[in-house]
Amino acid sequence: MKGSRKVPQKTTRRADGVIVTIPEGRISASDVHDWTLDYARLLGGSYWIFLAAGATSYAYDAVKAAVEGFSKQKKRGLTLIIAHVPNPLVRMGASVVKMSLRQIAGVEIEIVDKEEQIEPTLERARRMR
Repeated sequence: MKGSRKVPQKTTRRADGVIVTIPEGRISASDVHDWTLDYARLLGGSYWIFLAAGATSYAYDAVKAAVEGFSKQKKRGLTLIIAHVPNPLVRMGASVVKMSLRQIAGVEIEIVDKEEQIEPTLERARRMR
């Protein structure tokens, strides 16, 4: 895209071991690939949080990359992704990934409306283990 710039993405590991990724701007397959590498590098476990309030759109191949990349993280113990995705367009892509991951890998995605819903969703998941 002419005039576009690559927006830096951020993935970190919290003290409790949960991986947190903050997507910004347009999500590409390359971004998704980088996130999965970061997840592995940071020794991701059962839970992965996406704070995607800054995500504005996604490339068509980002959905396929997410399904393929996230399903491979099951072997590292990934069971639940919690995503705060307020943008309706990005939320639509996240919903496609959610349905596909559930069927292909048994990895669940909880898409929440508000960032404040993340921690209660995480605690509920921990209690159910």
